[in-house]
Amino acid sequence: MMLLDGPMCLHDMLEFPKVLEPWKHYIPNYPLNLVYSGNVNPGNFRTGLQEVFELLRVAKDKNAMEEFLKKNQEHYKNLEWKRGRLVGNFLDIPLIKENAEVIRTEEGGINMCTAFQQMRMEGVREGIIEGERRGRNFGEEKLTRLIQLLFHDNRIDDLQRASFDTEYREKLYKEYGLENENL
Repeated sequence: MMLLDGPMCLHDMLEFPKVLEPWKHYIPNYPLNLVYSGNVNPGNFRTGLQEVFELLRVAKDKNAMEEFLKKNQEHYKNLEWKRGRLVGNFLDIPLIKENAEVIRTEEGGINMCTAFQQMRMEGVREGIIEGERRGRNFGEEKLTRLIQLLFHDNRIDDLQRASFDTEYREKLYKEYGLENENL
């Protein structure tokens, strides 16, 4: 039996303040019949909801998703078009929602394995761009200030060495009192 971490009845959904606790029994309570990936057997479905519930179980864990798709590669590398679109909408997969033709198979289905690989690649690209952006914002001003100071002091050899030797550059940051700038 799976345990739910969400409300199972109306009273569970309502947050009764302490002052209203004595009146709680006057408010009708109704059970909630919730359907979520943890309490549903995906095999009970004969529609695209089967794949939706299968993938929802592993959607938040990158490694579990990879393992699941590897294990079920034959099924997911050519998922029926309508099922693939349904999965794309439920799991909010932009590539499928906006440009599914890119991963359309020769047989007319959708290659979900490719869709998830491209999502991961896009995430990596976004991470690199964000890292570069943060690097420019957080480190560029400090480096620019160090360059200016080294030029001012006519320390061209030190400037040249600092351009490729990060440990030496950190030493120079400390020397000029820049080690804590832009942190």
